[in-house]
Formats: sequence, C-alpha cells, structure tokens
Amino acid sequence: MYVIGELDGNVYVFDYNAASGDLTQKQIVSALPADFQGKPSAADLHITPNGKFLYGSERTSSTLAGFQIDPAKGTLTPIGSVPTEKQPRGFSIDPSGRYLLAVGQLSHGLSSYSIDQVERPAHQAEGISDGQEPELGGDHRPSVSAPMGSLGTLRASIAQGRATLGYLVTTPSPQIVQALARTGVDWLMIDTEHAPIGIESVAAMVAATGGTPVTPIVRVPAARPELVKPVLDCGALGVVFPQIATRQEAEATVQAVRYAPAGQRGYGPTYAALRWGLPNLEYLKAANDAVLNVVLIESQAGVDALDDILTVSGLDVVAVARGDLSQNLGVAGQFDHPHLVEVVAKAEAKIRAHGEVALGGIAFSPDDARAMITRGYRFIVLGSDAGLISGAAQRTVQAIKGA
Repeated sequence: MYVIGELDGNVYVFDYNAASGDLTQKQIVSALPADFQGKPSAADLHITPNGKFLYGSERTSSTLAGFQIDPAKGTLTPIGSVPTEKQPRGFSIDPSGRYLLAVGQLSHGLSSYSIDQVERPAHQAEGISDGQEPELGGDHRPSVSAPMGSLGTLRASIAQGRATLGYLVTTPSPQIVQALARTGVDWLMIDTEHAPIGIESVAAMVAATGGTPVTPIVRVPAARPELVKPVLDCGALGVVFPQIATRQEAEATVQAVRYAPAGQRGYGPTYAALRWGLPNLEYLKAANDAVLNVVLIESQAGVDALDDILTVSGLDVVAVARGDLSQNLGVAGQFDHPHLVEVVAKAEAKIRAHGEVALGGIAFSPDDARAMITRGYRFIVLGSDAGLISGAAQRTVQAIKGA
C-alpha cells in the first residue's frame, strides 16, 4: 500500500497482511525535489496500470515525482521529477499507461506527458562477457513532452545551483543522440564549431531528443545572428559561444539568443515551437526565459577581461575551456602545467565570486568531474561521442588480445 503525506511530501510504503488486515510500514521516500524550499503540500498519487511505476504530485514546487516499483518487495526507487502546471490539483494516467495528464489549480491548464514504460537495468560491458550486446538506455527517468510554460528546465536547474552533466556530440547522427540521451546526462551539446555537422543534421539531432530527459544545445562557431538563428529555430534550448574575450563579444551573445526587448533574435519560431509542442506565440513568450546562454573563456585575454564580461546581463554559464586555454598559454595539452592550473584557478575564483552566473568546464575523468563539482562547477562536459566510441572499442579489442 502507498500513501502520500500532504504536509510532509513523503510517500509511505506499507506491507498489507491479507489475513489480519494489519499494515506494517517498510519505507518512507520523499516526493519533493532535491532543492525544495518551503512548506510541502502533496496532492495526488497514482500507479501505472502495469504496476511498474508510481507518480506523485506536489503543489508548492509544482512538480510530478516518479518512482520505479520493485516487483518483489514493493519498495520505491526515485526516477526523477518534472515541472508541471502551477499547483497541480490532480492528475491521472490513461488505461494504457502511456500518458499522464495533470491539471493546474492556479494556471487552469492541462499538461500531458508521455511515459516511457521500458524497464531496463544499466550494464557496462567489459570485453564480450556472454555473447550479448549490453542493453542501452539504463536511464529510468520518465520521458516527457514539454507542457505549456515549462520550457527551460535546464536553465532553471543551473540557476538554482544544481550541477548538470552532458556530452559533446560531434557525429552528424540522430541515432548517436538517441543513444546518449538515455545515459543519465542533462544535456547534449551538438558541435557545429569543429565537427562536420550542418544545419539539416542539427534539425534532425534536436528532434531526436524528443521523448527523452535531455535538453539539446548547440555550440556555434561565433556569435553571429546568421549562425545562431537557425539552430534556435530548430528547437535548441541553448547556445554555446567560443572564444569570448571582451565585454562586447559577450553582449553579442545575449543579443543573438534573446527576442526583443532583451535582444535581437529574429522571428521564425515555427519548427522550434513544433519541437516543443507549443503554439508559436506560447513559444515566443517562453523562449527568453528558456534558452541557455553559455560563453567559453579560451584565452588569457578572456581571463583578464572576466571582470568586464561578468557584468553583462543575460549570461547563464561562463565556462573555462582548458583545451584552447592551454594552447593559448603555450602549454597545449599539458593540463597539469602549473601556469595553466594557476590561470584556471584565477578564472574559477572570479566566476564563483560573481554569483549570478554558473561556472562551467570540461572534465577529463569521473574523478575530475567530482572534483569540479566540489569546486562549484554547475555545467560539466564529460567528453564526446567520438571519445566514448573510440575508448570503448579499444578496450574491447585489448580485452580480447590481452594487451
């Protein structure tokens, strides 16, 4: 038996004795978001028809929380939460278990979600263990279609101080996007600066994130409107700008990603609105608050100009790009070089001290990523698709050959 506490936001799990009618409490799990602040007000609780998933709504945070049900024990494992209508009054799951509908008490709106019913364990292959390929998609978070007004959950998460993870995608492949989108990351960065990816591929790759928990963002070659408008109009919800070294260059990024009056983004939202399931005007209302603006500091000049760059309103993430920065400092690829370490630490301190923007960068290992999170990073690139494929393929061959 499952009960949700209205005043504490907890889901209580009980064993039911059919013979005696007794209930024995066996688990308490919170339905509140990790960063929740305020007075809880839980609203509703439902189980999918197949008995695999349970969902609960919470009014104060306007979120839906999901849990996977252990078929043997009945215990719950959290699989994440998503924003929904303001103060959800109630919600229901259709008889097929594929869709969830939520009603907002304040917004008077109706949000619809698609539920991924696939239940898959996460595997990691080492060589060839059993003659079978590892199953893909161990990410159990529910896939959702964006409801009205809920664009920009990535930008909101970063603004709230949550560390987010993502991969750089350098292959013009929607299938690569689909595979990486279920690995547990928060975003995927499609690279049009260095990779052979054209706008047609960008459109297909952005569309391939539909029905997954990730946010598609794109790294462009420069802060020029003709390079930025098409990727945003494909539905990307973030743009990454390289080689920012002056206040003027930082201001140009804001102008490129925001509609008037905050910027000068041109009107052409048709396919972006379609990607997110919104009418054009609803997308226009939400876009300025939804699109993530990331600038990369890749030179000594950029580090020296950080005090001016950080005064620009409209920047969300300022990332220290150690690769290009090492080259600019004359110590290319020497990421432990004392001079590079000193310059990076100086940049990190400036960005953290500002407080209004998030600190970002690339991690070269899981330990590096954990250390970066400890130092206050909130936007962390974990590597690229090319590196993942090459590394995994090489390890498999080495395992076979014993090298």
